[in-house]
Amino acid sequence: MTNVGSATQSPLPASGRGWNFKGLAGGNADATDHDAGDRLTTVLSDAPTGDFTIELFAHQDVIQGGFGSSLAGSAVGNQNAEVGWLLQDRSGALSLTMCGAAGCEVVSSGIGLAAGVDYYLAASWDQDGDATFYVQDLTNGGALQVATVAHTLSSYNPFDTFAIGALPAGNLILPTDGLLDEVRLSDMVLAADELFIVDWVPPSLVPAPAGAWLVGAGAIVLGLRRGRGGA
Repeated sequence: MTNVGSATQSPLPASGRGWNFKGLAGGNADATDHDAGDRLTTVLSDAPTGDFTIELFAHQDVIQGGFGSSLAGSAVGNQNAEVGWLLQDRSGALSLTMCGAAGCEVVSSGIGLAAGVDYYLAASWDQDGDATFYVQDLTNGGALQVATVAHTLSSYNPFDTFAIGALPAGNLILPTDGLLDEVRLSDMVLAADELFIVDWVPPSLVPAPAGAWLVGAGAIVLGLRRGRGGA
């Protein structure tokens, strides 16, 4: 990905900010550190044009005011007609901003997010009428929260420019201040048991050697997923 600004790769720590990201079997050892003035961009060769699911880990140092922050999304500029979709923390809640020929629609999960917390965040867009949001607080524990919200937009602008950390193109607006990691975009609506969070184990429960144990746990979970998929 192209670094616009000063985003850096930061090793995941032994405790504190971003530590819980380590609980993903086979996950990266680093996270991308954003300072509210940068983004990482790429051009997707086969970008979604209909249903999709976006997933990531996030730790926001600051909750942005106004129109919030763009955690990940697709756009070619700053104007409504130049935006496809954005996964946002908007007004302190996980949201999708979707733009198409009929204009833009902000779909809010109603699930609040706080600064200084490691989260798993995801959203699925069903072109036929629903958006489903997933939020799990990895720092304080708790179950995966799920919210399904109806939308009215029948289609969105299908752009192939994708970015994390700010609006994908144009000025560096809607910036994220914090860590982002394990971003995954799927061109379908994933079921809850297909999300990558099912492979996550609280790092505090992982005995040494952590890597070997996580690989084993991941293999078991993936096996169950394959079994259910073949039923």
